[in-house]
Amino acid sequence: MVFKSFEDVETYYKEYAEQKGFGVTRVSSAFSKNKKERRGATWKCECWGPPDMRARREAKKRAKAMELCGTGGVVNGEIGEDILQRAKRTSKKCECGAMLYAGIDNDGLWAIRKVKTEQDNHTPKPSDAKLVKEYRMKKYTSNVRRQLLNFYDEGVPVRQAHGCIATETGEDNLPSVKDLQHEVYKEKRLKMEGGDAAAMMAYFDKMQADNQNFYHAHRLDGEGRLKDVLWVDTRSRVSYEEFGDVVFFDATYITNKKWLSCMGDRQPGAILTDQAAAMRKPLAEVMPNSRHRWCIWHIMRKIPDKLGSCEHYADFKSPLKTLIYESFTVAEFERR
Repeated sequence: MVFKSFEDVETYYKEYAEQKGFGVTRVSSAFSKNKKERRGATWKCECWGPPDMRARREAKKRAKAMELCGTGGVVNGEIGEDILQRAKRTSKKCECGAMLYAGIDNDGLWAIRKVKTEQDNHTPKPSDAKLVKEYRMKKYTSNVRRQLLNFYDEGVPVRQAHGCIATETGEDNLPSVKDLQHEVYKEKRLKMEGGDAAAMMAYFDKMQADNQNFYHAHRLDGEGRLKDVLWVDTRSRVSYEEFGDVVFFDATYITNKKWLSCMGDRQPGAILTDQAAAMRKPLAEVMPNSRHRWCIWHIMRKIPDKLGSCEHYADFKSPLKTLIYESFTVAEFERR
């Protein structure tokens, strides 16, 4: 079979796959020497590859980034245990070999060179096409989009809007509620409601235009509203270069990686946090070379809660504080 373009090949193969009930992904392409012209492409069933392919890919990335063996990386070909924990969700991957390869012939047309129609290790059926988001989204027309956003602006929950649209349009195979929620998020994420938020972001953009060393970043919630914002001026970044040996982090930030990126990916020698368990693993992953210690203030503030009911608390609280603050070695602390 011959087609005019690789897009035509892709469209044809996806139409075939939708009828059979499986998804398609373009896994590779070959280009001319100047990288300007696509010369060949391979499409496969979305279930190609081993079930732990994503986990292995992430493990390799983490091992390379951390330059640390055994903590979430690949050691002697084995995946670290914590990566496998993250990969427990069911995977579509089953090493299916269904594929199609096409390339440009002498006439400049796209000819199918190789194809395999057998589905290995799974037996999709036409009704399975609804499990593929790309096929579901075919029903996301401009009319559906307009109705969805109108409902959302009126305060109607997406789940309820989904039912209303299905009733009004008579469509049985609309995108799922989760699909529509994602579309609302995409529409709203850059429309941060409220003059203060918009003015702040405009001010940050202006600051960054005047000084490239000014850094700012923000996150949005699932409904596209401003969730948190981080900014660092030039003076702070320069100060960190000279005095960034020890950094104190309050657990409420929960933005370790975002903060590290604005500081040129330079890890501090030591970092102090409260005793929140949620901070330990992210710090080990994002700042593996920094020494993590608990903040003394957070520890001391717990003393009244833990020991205040003791009979002689009033007598020993001052000597206890003196012991803690004036002991500079483990041996001295134990002895006193």
